[in-house]
Amino acid sequence: MATAATKAEQSEATRGALVRAAEKLFAERGYANTSTRGRRPRAPG
Repeated sequence: MATAATKAEQSEATRGALVRAAEKLFAERGYANTSTRGRRPRAPG
């Protein structure tokens, strides 16, 4: 079982990946043209 620190680190890594993906989409498409519907998550990288 993962420790609390590990879970917190995983949460922070996931949050960071989501923010980076959102920033990229906003830059490419603009805020108004970016949607979460029908999107599949990309693998972190």
